[in-house]
Amino acid sequence: MNIVHYTIGLLPERNGGSVVYADALMRQQIKDGHNVIALVCGDTLFRANKSSVKKCGVRDGLKVYKLKSPTTPTLIYGVKEPRSIYAEKRIDRRQIQKFIEDNRIEVFHIHTFMGLSVEVLNVFKERGVRIVYTSHDFYGICLGYSMLLPSGEICLNPCGKGCAICNVNAPSEKFLRLANSSLYHFLKTRVGMRGKRKSGSQTQSVGNMALNPDTVSDYEKLRAYYEKMYRMVDIFHFNSSQTEGLFRKYLGAGIAGKTINITTSAIYDRRSENIIDGNRIIFGYVASIKAYKGFPLLKKVLVKLYEAGVRNWELQVWGDPLTGADEDCGNIVYKGQYGNNEIERVFRGMNMLIVSSRCNETFGLTVLESMSFGVPVIVSSTVGAKDVVKEVDASLIFDCESNLYDKLEKILKNPDLLSAWNKKLMSISWPHSIDRHAKEIIRLYKDSPLPPD
Repeated sequence: MNIVHYTIGLLPERNGGSVVYADALMRQQIKDGHNVIALVCGDTLFRANKSSVKKCGVRDGLKVYKLKSPTTPTLIYGVKEPRSIYAEKRIDRRQIQKFIEDNRIEVFHIHTFMGLSVEVLNVFKERGVRIVYTSHDFYGICLGYSMLLPSGEICLNPCGKGCAICNVNAPSEKFLRLANSSLYHFLKTRVGMRGKRKSGSQTQSVGNMALNPDTVSDYEKLRAYYEKMYRMVDIFHFNSSQTEGLFRKYLGAGIAGKTINITTSAIYDRRSENIIDGNRIIFGYVASIKAYKGFPLLKKVLVKLYEAGVRNWELQVWGDPLTGADEDCGNIVYKGQYGNNEIERVFRGMNMLIVSSRCNETFGLTVLESMSFGVPVIVSSTVGAKDVVKEVDASLIFDCESNLYDKLEKILKNPDLLSAWNKKLMSISWPHSIDRHAKEIIRLYKDSPLPPD
């Protein structure tokens, strides 16, 4: 098949689950004999008059094109200026049509709407290309990306007014254009620069703020803009049953799609026996320590256990720049960031991974990563990867602070549970290889309904 994958960018300039997954899928599809093109979001600092597609050469066997003059990706920051995205875009229609025709594109597989415009997507639609969308995030349904309210609670009713409130402290369009520029990514990868926003006076309280009706209207128009794009999708690839449920809730139960849990080429079967020392259970946490990832919740629960005299544990925190012991509890140790060559050491060094996200995670590749080493995982009910956790034991899913406390206390008082889960993990099948997954995705492409003539 002739397939174009649209992604925010490629490794190493970009990272994150969607980028890693798209890279792994594209390369496996190439191995399987398909003609694959990566279309990536182009530079946002300097823009041409019209959006077009530019050939950028070949990277490690992968043909790469750039979408020039994209809309500005908002990343995880939110949308400050909705009009800059939904305003009509000028595109080089004939050039994009030629790109589609010259490469005989059959499938346009989208991994995010960030950077794409309705006008560009419509050209693919008009040319009879199947539009496939993988649900890596909720962007477009949630304009703040995480579906979390400023209070930290999950948003249950996205709307123009709510989006205006949630995005009041979003950065400016100028900041986002710089953060998405090739200059910034060059400095980030070569010099180690990281974008930082000023705090303090720039942060507004959202308690009783008055909203301009025009601002609310702008957010309503942007929500309608993305709904139009979602309606142009022929088939959805949901990466978890939870994500499928949420998309059907907001877009309608009748949308065409199928749940296929994701994986990558770096995740493969390395399961082995996990030796448990009941006097020192090693819990692992692999994520940012920000509130939306649930670290403050996890820390609070563990400190309560420590204060209650349950102290036969250590929490190793990976993935954040912090290193050293926590100032409030010495049993919590920050191990810093790690490289791809250290993944095995990280996961084999723990007895259980804890994924305590408060936001709705569409999947959560670290869950599958941990299980690939035979390490059991306890997850919050908002994590899409609970699909695979259920195969071991549904009791490994928690839904609130007290529930997590009870489950961890039970584990610490009965360490044999960890051995039992490890044995269960060793005994079940492992259907999560990238080669098998890529074949399932090709079947999804072929099963998707043909676009109307």
